Amino acid sequence: MNEIWQILRVDFKLEFRNPFLLYSALLFVVSSTYTAYLSHSGIIQEESWLAVLLILLIFSALFAAQQSFNQSSGKSYLLFHQLIKPSHLFLGRLIFQLLFQSVLTAFTLGFMFFLFTVKIEHPSEFILLIFLASLALTSVLTTMSGLAARAGKNQSLLTILCLPLLYPVVSLSVKAGSMAMKAPFLPEFFHQITLLLFLVFGLSTALGLLLFPYIWRD
Repeated sequence: MNEIWQILRVDFKLEFRNPFLLYSALLFVVSSTYTAYLSHSGIIQEESWLAVLLILLIFSALFAAQQSFNQSSGKSYLLFHQLIKPSHLFLGRLIFQLLFQSVLTAFTLGFMFFLFTVKIEHPSEFILLIFLASLALTSVLTTMSGLAARAGKNQSLLTILCLPLLYPVVSLSVKAGSMAMKAPFLPEFFHQITLLLFLVFGLSTALGLLLFPYIWRD
C-alpha cells in the first residue's frame, strides 16, 4: 500500500506542477460542448444529449489513458523497474486515472446541464450510471494503455485493443441512460446493466493486474 500511495503522490505532484492533462481535457470538454450548444441553438433531444455526453467521456478518458504511462519510460522506467512492483505501479496509475476521470465526469455533467435544458425522469440513477460508465471506460483504457506502453508506445495498438472492449460499455450505457432519462423505467433491467458495467470494470482491472507484470518485466 505504501508503494501505491507514493505513486499517487508523485502523479498528483506532477499534475499540479504541470497541469497540461487537466487543462487539455477541460478545454476539450468546454469547446466540444459549446460547439454542440451553438449547433443546436440550446435545444437538443435527450438521446442526442446523452450521445454527446458519452462521446466527451470516451475521448477525454482516451486522452488521459494515453498519457498515463508515458512517464514510466527512460530513466523513470529503470527506477520503477528496480523499486516498485508492477502490480503496485498499475494500481497506482489506475487509481489516479479513476480519480481524475471522476472529477472530469462531474465537471462535464455540470457543464452539460448548465448549457442544455434536459428533463431526466430518474436523475439519481442516471448520475450513478454515468459515473459507473466513466469508471468502466477508465479501467479498460488504462489497462490497455499499460499493455501498449511496453510495445514501443504504439498508440495505434491502444486504439485497436480498446475498440472491441469499449463497445459493450457504450452500448450498455446508452440503453440504461435512455431508460433513466425517460419512461418507462424498468428497475430490474437497469440494475442488471449497472451490474454488467461493474463487471466490466472489475474484469478489466483484474486483466491488467494479471498481464501488466509480465509485460512490464519483459
